[in-house]
Amino acid sequence: MKYTFKHVLLFAPLFLFSCTIVDHDSTKALKPNVIIILAEDLGYSDIAYLGSEINTPNLDLMAEKGLVLTHFYDNAGSFQTTASILTGLYPPQCMNEGDLSLNNQCLSIAELMNAAGYSTLLAGTWMSGDSVPNTSLYRGFSNFVYPGYNSQGRLGEPSLSTDISHFLSSGVIDFIDSCDKTHNPFFIYLSYPVPAWSDPMIRDDSLKYLARYSEGWVKTREARYLKLINNGILGINENISADDPELPDWDQADSSLKEDWAWKMETYANSVEHMDQEIGRILEELQKKGKADNTLIIFFSDNGSRIVREQLYENNSSEQDSAINSGLYAKTLDPEPRITNTPFKYYSQYVREGGISSPFIAYWPGGIDEAGISSMPTHVIDILPTMLELSGAIYPDTLNGNAILPFEGISLLPFFTGEEPEEHEYLIWEFEGRKALRMEDYKIVFDENDEDWQIYDIESDRCELENLAEDAPQEIRGMKKIFKQEANRIGLKD
Repeated sequence: MKYTFKHVLLFAPLFLFSCTIVDHDSTKALKPNVIIILAEDLGYSDIAYLGSEINTPNLDLMAEKGLVLTHFYDNAGSFQTTASILTGLYPPQCMNEGDLSLNNQCLSIAELMNAAGYSTLLAGTWMSGDSVPNTSLYRGFSNFVYPGYNSQGRLGEPSLSTDISHFLSSGVIDFIDSCDKTHNPFFIYLSYPVPAWSDPMIRDDSLKYLARYSEGWVKTREARYLKLINNGILGINENISADDPELPDWDQADSSLKEDWAWKMETYANSVEHMDQEIGRILEELQKKGKADNTLIIFFSDNGSRIVREQLYENNSSEQDSAINSGLYAKTLDPEPRITNTPFKYYSQYVREGGISSPFIAYWPGGIDEAGISSMPTHVIDILPTMLELSGAIYPDTLNGNAILPFEGISLLPFFTGEEPEEHEYLIWEFEGRKALRMEDYKIVFDENDEDWQIYDIESDRCELENLAEDAPQEIRGMKKIFKQEANRIGLKD
């Protein structure tokens, strides 16, 4: 399929504070390149190095040679996570209520990187406004590529012949080539719409997964759990959440149910593997251009896996009917989040660990002194301050007469150099009435139907299996007070 690379030049909106960088030409050769890769609805254990049975050799290499953060958090929802990535703020601080666009009290990461002399590219979804001044172009991305998307960057109805991951990766490779010619450092925000949009047509060798899923959901999940422990992602004494009680025993399950489940998991696995192959193409391009050592790649997910997955087709009833009749239409997969989010129970849109815990890999051959794994709590609000320290960009207090809120995150760069990183005093969440606060090892949680707050020792009980409310009433009272204070400060519903 032929792809196009659209390059749009912006004028005044893009350079309002470029004066903060004195001499782009004298510094750009020293600046590292950056690629942020976001996978949509990827589960906590979906990468082979992090537990799964899916072939992901390129991400595995990045994990083995880079930094893995095991307690890296998102905001439980795609729009909310994207807003925090872009601004270093919690969603209520930077999002306009109603249309989810960015407000005038924040700056986007692309605006800051552009002012620091970077060429910027958005490849994939833009979830932060579809009208001026909140389109991606007015928020610092002077280059973009996203096929089949509407003006807001949300995926419409993809054609069965459209390989979206390949399309986006090709746009990234083309952009890297253009920056090689201009010698500009680049900042790329690559948002793959997979595995949320698992394409059943990407099944080059789907039979290789048949045996892997023929033993059923329980054994598949157990195998992931053991691999998480063996690879040091989970503590050796960490328990796994219970299996779904609504699922029948695999040996007693109807053969059609087994086949349907196995096929859906094969489709999902092929989608993740294909994304990994596309990342491999980008790694190969960086190596070929001599940019691999000086490029930081950060990979993570926007939220936990979802409970419902639908495969959309072109608006063609005969094509859709044919797909359904041939078993190609993946509608609902109830056991899937229990597997993809192993060892957790909950999933996207919950502020339990399964909804907000993301796989995180940072890969930078020339910048990470020593590969390793850290369990220190970190968050998507940390991406922007990391980019500030990396690029030397200046974060202004005001812009165009508007007061700019100070960012909430911390820089992750000390992790790369072996220094002692700053720690969050707390991390806070709210999503559709579900609330949580984490301070050090403890986390309080309130789901929309709960009568009272619950408290967990996340360091030893990551799956939130043992509510310590009766044994820790003082801790709950103190953390509830902090939640209320901080929720009021940043605009969360308390």
